[in-house]
Amino acid sequence: MAQQINPLLHNRSFHEKMLHRNSKGMGVAAGVVIGAIVVIVVLGGAWAAGLVFGTTTVSVTQSTSSTGTGNTATGGNGQFINGEYAGGVNTAVTGYDHFGTGTTYSAPTNFGVTWYEKGTGSTYNQIGVNTQLIQISQADSGTIYAAVTIPSGQSYYPDPAATEISQCVTGWQYVNPTSNTAATPEFVFTVNLSSSCLTIGSSGTPTLTFAPRLMAQSTMTMSFSSSQSSSLVSFGTTPNNNVILAWYGTLATASTGVEITQVQIVANTTNLAVFGVNSINNPASYSNNGATNPSPIGLVGSSSIIPSASGSNEDYTYNIANKINDPSSGDFITYASGTINSFAFTTSVAVDFGAQTVTTGHITVEVIVYVLLPNGTPSAITNTQTLAENSS
Repeated sequence: MAQQINPLLHNRSFHEKMLHRNSKGMGVAAGVVIGAIVVIVVLGGAWAAGLVFGTTTVSVTQSTSSTGTGNTATGGNGQFINGEYAGGVNTAVTGYDHFGTGTTYSAPTNFGVTWYEKGTGSTYNQIGVNTQLIQISQADSGTIYAAVTIPSGQSYYPDPAATEISQCVTGWQYVNPTSNTAATPEFVFTVNLSSSCLTIGSSGTPTLTFAPRLMAQSTMTMSFSSSQSSSLVSFGTTPNNNVILAWYGTLATASTGVEITQVQIVANTTNLAVFGVNSINNPASYSNNGATNPSPIGLVGSSSIIPSASGSNEDYTYNIANKINDPSSGDFITYASGTINSFAFTTSVAVDFGAQTVTTGHITVEVIVYVLLPNGTPSAITNTQTLAENSS
């Protein structure tokens, strides 16, 4: 499930300057007064921001957007007030791979970032995209938002859990930040603008570095292991309450993953006395919230498997995500380099040909694993086996 975030503001002032007073002697007091007058003359109307406790003024220069367009800030003074920055900020965006920072991704080619500030209620106001100078207002309270999207033709999943490792990313949610109410939700990260999250270079303009993690998507094929399964023939009319069907998936490439949102077992009989599903193994070990617990998830019992008639078939559905096309709540099968490329969907079923009201002698059983592609489209990965009452 997507996290409900309550952005945390870190009240850490950047280069806070304390004003020390020395009360010994009238001559010292007079010197302080004269010094204050000089500061006022030099700084003019800007003295208030520079001499308030907990406030640091930073000189901000004009910068040119290197990639992307948006609301570009004009030059001016930025400042930290009680650790919360307001003013111009240069954003620097680089993506890193889920399996290691040795692989990097670039915006806007492999992914895109849209910068937002919070509007009224549940609305957001766009303030920029990708790498450029953006303007932070004092009303932002030291917090802005970064929506990560995947362009058409790119096969990557945003990785919220790994992105959130950064001390400057305090949470994420899956929402629609645009004014178009029909738009698809996006992964939106809460970004902190405390002094430790900004780097000030020679230009004097603070830089905010945002480094989202991405997972490359693979293709998965489904196979069946006869050696690890029960015999599929000669059931006779005696009930068998634990028939093992050893399905397993393999991924095409190492250092990739797939997101699964639903598993179905489909049998061509609606008679629940003849056929039923006891359990399905879920081999996923990762989610948008990090490693699953347990990892991998393992067997899921019949209480989580919903039977429903569909014409002459019975569908046994194990819902993993809230919806079959919801990328925020699915589970991930990950294939790290050097690990075993086999992910078991082993299923236990109950079979009783003796309970048939109409003798068929055979039951076809199909596994369907729904893999959600990065573009939001579910893809069905299937394999079908046949159970026989007799020897064939």
